[in-house]
Amino acid sequence: MTNNKIPYIVIAVLVFIVIGGGLFFFSSNKGAQKETRVDQSTTVSSSTTEQTPTVQPSLSCAKEGEQIGASGMPLKCCEGLMESNGGGPGGLGGLKICFNCGDNFCDTNYGEHKGNCPKDCMGKPVCLLDFQDISNPEKEVCCKKLKAIKIALYQDDCSITPNSAPVRIVCMYCGDGRCDQGVYLENKCNCPEDCK
Repeated sequence: MTNNKIPYIVIAVLVFIVIGGGLFFFSSNKGAQKETRVDQSTTVSSSTTEQTPTVQPSLSCAKEGEQIGASGMPLKCCEGLMESNGGGPGGLGGLKICFNCGDNFCDTNYGEHKGNCPKDCMGKPVCLLDFQDISNPEKEVCCKKLKAIKIALYQDDCSITPNSAPVRIVCMYCGDGRCDQGVYLENKCNCPEDCK
């Protein structure tokens, strides 16, 4: 062994000792007390080795668009909502999603369709969620609080720049007081209520 390799071996051994000591320190704190905030007014102190999984009061029922059926999730939909049969575009695998049948929006992203909610979905446009493109305005609308805005390259006078990228119509939360200037670019021309 040459003298040039000795410093590297010493450094490797020191790193191993430091990492090993850190792992020992963190694993020895398993029985430590920890505080858990249950709601805004109650704090419960419990040992991390004796925790029992519980459903928080806020998880007693799922709101519209929320999933049910897995550990840590609500077991039922809140009053007035129906559950989809799961596995749809908005769901994961066989989890069910809660939707509002009777709100005049066919929320296909939540598993609503003409079979489980004909009053919302028979002959009516499909309801699209935030950041979804409207490709057929006769068959698609933005859901509830969303607004269809034109995404384009605008000039100072708010006219669309000729020969620029094609105009897209996207569902956004235009009117929420935030000028969202990410990929979808709300601006003073397509959402003046948020972007002044």
